[in-house]
Amino acid sequence: GKPVPNPLVQLPPGAAGTIEIAYDDATGRRAGPFSVDFDPGRRLAAFQRDILEQFWTSWLAFGEQGRENLVYYTHLVSHRCGLARAEIAFDDGPFAPLPLPACDVARPYEIPSGLTPWVQAPRGTRSVRARLVYADGAASPERRFERR
Repeated sequence: GKPVPNPLVQLPPGAAGTIEIAYDDATGRRAGPFSVDFDPGRRLAAFQRDILEQFWTSWLAFGEQGRENLVYYTHLVSHRCGLARAEIAFDDGPFAPLPLPACDVARPYEIPSGLTPWVQAPRGTRSVRARLVYADGAASPERRFERR
């Protein structure tokens, strides 16, 4: 029946280094301090990788309403800080890199002006395959997206 402590810590922009954490448990006994290394860029990349893995069905989407030959990759652009690169292939064709802007840690989810987060698909494309290499060097499984 008691409120749960807030486990989040807000740090000023650019904060990095070692954080020491101590707490008192329900009996009043002190635990810690525990040292935690914090690298905001690496943490952002890991968080965005988690989002990309959980919501892989959003990586690519076929265009609608008369623009049926477009494949959108907005989700990948919005989570590019978690990526080293992304590649797509139409149907059973060869993979080609998707253009991704550099990560901007100050605005990690913003789509830069002038970027068009879609590619033209060849006429008659029935599916698109995607594979990612995350910022930490790990590779995703190949994913297939079918036109509906």
